[in-house]
Amino acid sequence: MTARRDDPAASAPELRERVLDALRDLLQERTFESLSVAEIIAAARVSRASFYFYFAGKQAALAELVRRAVGAGHQAAQPWTRSAPPAPGSLPAPAPASPGATASAGAGASPGGPASAGGAESAGGAASAGGAESAGGAASAGGESAGGGEPAGAAVDPDAALRAGIEAGATLWLDNAGVLRAIVENWGSDQQLRQLWLDQMATFTAATTARIQADPEAMRRLDGVDVAAVAASLTWLGERLYYLAACGVPPFDDRAVLVDTLHHVWTSTLHPAAVAGTRDSETDPRYT
Repeated sequence: MTARRDDPAASAPELRERVLDALRDLLQERTFESLSVAEIIAAARVSRASFYFYFAGKQAALAELVRRAVGAGHQAAQPWTRSAPPAPGSLPAPAPASPGATASAGAGASPGGPASAGGAESAGGAASAGGAESAGGAASAGGESAGGGEPAGAAVDPDAALRAGIEAGATLWLDNAGVLRAIVENWGSDQQLRQLWLDQMATFTAATTARIQADPEAMRRLDGVDVAAVAASLTWLGERLYYLAACGVPPFDDRAVLVDTLHHVWTSTLHPAAVAGTRDSETDPRYT
């Protein structure tokens, strides 16, 4: 058998992207554990030497795709995480438009991002191409407001902003279903992937914790409760429900049910007055 040779016209970045594109495409139809490096190489039309120049193994290639997806997830969550709670005596502005509807793992972001999708080493080697940050639900930090709407720090309706982030997260998971199913299904049995996913989820938890701590109403509600534990519970719930939706498992295969359920749980925990529909001067301290 003749060894595969690289296309001499292909640049080094192009060869690397071919591998990532091939793995992403294969994961739409195959499980990660069933794929061999040889199959990825054949689909990417690169040499074995080129594959191993960029990636220590298939886990490292998956890690890069995950980081990109997590970075996009953090961007998608920015309507909520980058918004500031309304000041007492002021009415919140409308939430910015959700940016997540067109986010994709190829854009340079990822549900992996913890240590930050932006520059950490991938589980097998090269630095991630990452972007911003959330796979777990509605969390993200840093950067410009992703929607082009309200500037970072602007007071917006937190419940509407939260829903926008959840909607964007649902789009992100569906657009990157193969990659995200692969990490969720394999992090428990592979040490590299385990550390990667725990790190990525930790970034969502940290961003959610910071956003909760910036909200006086939420902190009043959670007085005496471990805020970081609440944030972790919310983000891991998001991870699980988004995963079930990506797998087509009822009832979460219905996008409206998925988004409504996550929004209800998050708002019931953080802003119960919004759930009850009692935003008035007597029940909601933000309007006093």
